[in-house]
Amino acid sequence: MAITNFIPEIWSARVAEALQDTAVLATLFTSEYEGDASKGNQVNITGVIPPTVNNYATGAGGNARTTVAQDITDDGDAILINQEKAFDFHVDDIDRVQAAGSFEAWTTAAGRSLGEDADTFIGAQAVAGGIDQTANITAVTNAATAWNAVKDMRKFMNKASVPMSERYLVMNAEFEAYFLENDAKLMAVDTSGVPDGLREAILGRILGFTLVVSNQTAEQELPHFFAAWRPALAYVSQIDTVEAMRSHTKFADRVRGLHVYGGKVLDVAGYDDGVQYYLPVESSSSSV
Repeated sequence: MAITNFIPEIWSARVAEALQDTAVLATLFTSEYEGDASKGNQVNITGVIPPTVNNYATGAGGNARTTVAQDITDDGDAILINQEKAFDFHVDDIDRVQAAGSFEAWTTAAGRSLGEDADTFIGAQAVAGGIDQTANITAVTNAATAWNAVKDMRKFMNKASVPMSERYLVMNAEFEAYFLENDAKLMAVDTSGVPDGLREAILGRILGFTLVVSNQTAEQELPHFFAAWRPALAYVSQIDTVEAMRSHTKFADRVRGLHVYGGKVLDVAGYDDGVQYYLPVESSSSSV
């Protein structure tokens, strides 16, 4: 055995734990479809179409207090587990001795890298499957226009009848900077809803959105954000394999693992506008 007392399940759990601790988007959105995810699998989701509400007092066919059952169709969706990402590294014997035999630092680093990779994928899926509202939002150039952009996005989602609960607004660092200006509305405790101050990736809540910051959104140089109802953006993930072996080329142990995952924007319960985004492609100072 390359590594004394190597137990794949424990190593997989440590990598997964580091992934969860590092990832922002991968921990936010729907993951209840994971089950026994493995590479090449397809996760089928049974859709639900909201039934029509009828006036019972008037009744069907003009007869008071009668009702007719409605045929409900299955508007299902599917998530393909088509992303396969591996880590593979050597740990020199000398390094291992200096680390007192612990590999925690390396497994943590692997999990962090996987977390960043997964977040990048999810950010891309939000744009690939979401509704582009860029042309309907005034270019974001300061705190006031950033606030107005969020206000407009709330309007768009309200008009699409997207449920009020579990709404997230994911922004890049450029967009976040406007909310951190001295005159920004977020700096007021009663507005942000976070009296303990700004913590980690969660800035607070504004206009019904939980504000989240991510370095893995689709755009990093210009102000960009996307709004999402949590059930509308699905992510399925599994640490498929973690194994150890002795290197054939140097005095070192070799550790490698495979992370498989997939995700997409879903049409959940008829709310097909559950993910919408603002993504400028030219200059943040020009009208889009």
